[in-house]
Amino acid sequence: MKGIFKTTGILSIGVWLVFFIAGIVLARPLICAISGLFLLLGVFRRYRLYERQTSAKRMWQEFTKDKEELKDYPYQLWKFSDDGEYRKNIIARVLAGEVRGESYSVDFFDANSQPLPEEGQYNVVCDMSGQAYAIVKTVRIVPVRFGDVTASLARLEGLGTVSQWKRFNQKKYERLCDRMDIIFSDELPLIFEEFEVVYSGEERR
Repeated sequence: MKGIFKTTGILSIGVWLVFFIAGIVLARPLICAISGLFLLLGVFRRYRLYERQTSAKRMWQEFTKDKEELKDYPYQLWKFSDDGEYRKNIIARVLAGEVRGESYSVDFFDANSQPLPEEGQYNVVCDMSGQAYAIVKTVRIVPVRFGDVTASLARLEGLGTVSQWKRFNQKKYERLCDRMDIIFSDELPLIFEEFEVVYSGEERR
């Protein structure tokens, strides 16, 4: 039953519509009621998905309505996950200024032929469903080796000490190195991307 409620694709909506019409033709009220319920649920979830997919675009339009030079800026979507102990309430902590940066493996960008983040770029902060919450601007890029991370850099990610930062990040980078078929060590090159919130959903109210 739980799996049925998760079925929200266009195909499933079509199937439930067929069942609903069949229930009317065959004069089966129970079929009409059940299929009508799932049909409405599917349409509602598709609508919610559409709303989330367009929320970042709407937020960017609101942010740039008086900034003509940024209207066509190629912003990126940052999807923040709450997975992991130190990631709890991560978006709320970004909005509160408690989290002001993210660290990345330089090798990951190289392996995927992606450009490194740059100062001055803008990103829309979203949850994993695509709902937009804020726009941030990158203000500083700091290259550092894993073993040389400082307390000030650790605090950018909302962690109080270097030991805390390493405890929460070492396994992440070990798994990433395994996928890239490289050996993890304190020499692993990283970058810290420091950002500031320049617009948030709170400003709409």
